[in-house]
Amino acid sequence: MILTQNSNTPLGMFYAADNADGAGLKGYKSRGTVAAPVSVSNGDTIFSMEGWAFHGSGPNQAKFGAGMRFVKDDAFGTANTYAPQRTEFYNAVNTTTLQTNMIIYPNGNTAIGSTTYSTAKLFVDGDIKTGVLDGGAYAAGNWRLGQGIAGTQPANTHQIIVEIDNQLYVFAAALL
Repeated sequence: MILTQNSNTPLGMFYAADNADGAGLKGYKSRGTVAAPVSVSNGDTIFSMEGWAFHGSGPNQAKFGAGMRFVKDDAFGTANTYAPQRTEFYNAVNTTTLQTNMIIYPNGNTAIGSTTYSTAKLFVDGDIKTGVLDGGAYAAGNWRLGQGIAGTQPANTHQIIVEIDNQLYVFAAALL
């Protein structure tokens, strides 16, 4: 089914009910046929949303730009009550190459710049640039990264402050 609209008003959904549910967009995927569906396989895309742009006129002029897909991930269990899925964000990095840029796994772990699973809650494959992360005073159980935190550190010094067993550890590095 293709929905079209010729005005400046975007397509929308409206849902009214006396409960906490909201309007939803759902994608169902099976293998087999509609009359005889069978289970999906690990790695199957269950649902995706994509942005395409027209370049030129006429048929076949729409070009992919970016998207998000939900992918069955048996590494986190097979369907019982729920079917674990990872969420992948991908885009066209140039006119000939598609790239997956971020994956959120069923357990909440997130990989940016990598398609390899990590046991870390946040894994970034590449440089990270930041100023002061929290901008305030150090709080127990937290860590900070920034310039000239705590005391009279020079502005070109970065520090990581970590608390382990009620002991503060400060790691500093001067920028060259």
